[in-house]
Amino acid sequence: MAKLPGLPGIPGLSDIVGLLQAQTDALRALPDTLKALNTSVKALASLAQDAQSTARRADALIRRVDSILDDLEAPLRALGPMAMNLQREVEPIIKSLGDTQRQVASIAASTDRITGLINDVGTRIGDFPIPGMVRRRRAPQTSGSTAGEPTGDRS
Repeated sequence: MAKLPGLPGIPGLSDIVGLLQAQTDALRALPDTLKALNTSVKALASLAQDAQSTARRADALIRRVDSILDDLEAPLRALGPMAMNLQREVEPIIKSLGDTQRQVASIAASTDRITGLINDVGTRIGDFPIPGMVRRRRAPQTSGSTAGEPTGDRS
């Protein structure tokens, strides 16, 4: 209960004075409250305008995308069957690439083994005096030469 300074408490009057005091305090705070409400309403109006502008831009963008898709839809639909045909033709080729790769690797390994063998035989044969033996065998026999002797210039 609110009491008036210097007045004795009168039943009922003190209650009325308390209510008047609360109403006065509320009225004193009202301008600040209204100012805050006004600021909030202005901010809300600005947000609504921004949302409206964004919605307009999104609508324009959607219309542009729709027109582009309308132009692309028919060619893309036509590509579907061609892609399926291409897949049917290319799939066996791709599957056979593994076999081809294994065959090429096998051929390469065989070639490496044969090359090694040829090099090894060449090294072993290089130690023998084969060139002289070949000349003796290929030389034609004439009346002036004896069998087994090389023909040609003797130095």
